[in-house]
Amino acid sequence: MKDKRPVYLSVNPFEFSFPIAALASIVHRISGAFLVIGVGYFLYLLDLSLASPAGFDAAQETLAQPAHQLALFAFLSALTYHLILGIKHLLLDFHIADSLEGSKTATIVSLVVFVVAEIGLILWIWA
Repeated sequence: MKDKRPVYLSVNPFEFSFPIAALASIVHRISGAFLVIGVGYFLYLLDLSLASPAGFDAAQETLAQPAHQLALFAFLSALTYHLILGIKHLLLDFHIADSLEGSKTATIVSLVVFVVAEIGLILWIWA
């Protein structure tokens, strides 16, 4: 006899095992939210640097501080991740890697490309 009672699903998200493509998609959304928040700060610094030579020097001194370099790294990391995974999501619209195995492979390739880009960002900011 089939049991027709409702199944209890816990509210703890760590009890579920999500596929890697689902986790990458969730982080893609989080990186988009971070970009919305961070773009205002860096537009302010851009405006400051373009206002006058003194403003440029002030923006340069601001970005020389380690906390601001870390914020720049986090913003550029979110931008890089969002761009790379966004391209992967756009390829899904053309039915490229839209199978379960193809999606997993495309996600792993995207994450490898992201890690390589992160190494480049680290070298660019702190080298």
